[in-house]
Amino acid sequence: MGRAVIMNAYGLVFEWDEDKESLAFKEHKVYFSEAVSVFFDPYAITDEDYRNYDGEVRYIMIGMSNQNRLLKVIWTDRDPNTRIISAWRATAQDKKDYER
Repeated sequence: MGRAVIMNAYGLVFEWDEDKESLAFKEHKVYFSEAVSVFFDPYAITDEDYRNYDGEVRYIMIGMSNQNRLLKVIWTDRDPNTRIISAWRATAQDKKDYER
């Protein structure tokens, strides 16, 4: 596991694993610092990810980033922080869901 990165944005604190961010950028060309901006999209949609992660509740968010890209962000609460798990560009189906 890599070094934890902490980012404060508008009074909310986000964290993520530096190695996971590097992997997400390599595979999906998305930095987690951009993914954080999705949390401030007033039209973003969030749903619980109902798969089992050893008792950890995860969420799926689809929203517009500050780079004008529609992203899908996987995150969890790590009180008091919000932990970014992964992020990538939204699919065509995600876009349809977002535009409803």
